[in-house]
Amino acid sequence: MLANRYCGCRLKIGNGIQYVLNCKGTTPAEIMGIDHKIMLKPALRSYADEIKKSSMEKLEECISFQQKSAENAARLEGKRNQLAAVQLRIDEVSALSCRVWGVYVTWSTAL
Repeated sequence: MLANRYCGCRLKIGNGIQYVLNCKGTTPAEIMGIDHKIMLKPALRSYADEIKKSSMEKLEECISFQQKSAENAARLEGKRNQLAAVQLRIDEVSALSCRVWGVYVTWSTAL
């Protein structure tokens, strides 16, 4: 029933290749013609090559993004460590200045 629906339809593959389907056929050769392999293989190979090329480009792009992400994460971690060191130094200086003046208060009680 499904084959009858497409009887006489044109199958466009691309690059100027198209077939008129024979719905009464039972094999690919009968449905698409005896030269279907000669016509299809180069087109399918071309599509496969395009897909491989596109996939490789996407993989390279993904690797590049992963490297940039790792660099950014390392840079961010360095900034966090630097900030923690500065905060520690601020706390040390604050504690020292409080002792010098004889004031023993913490920042939370001073606010």
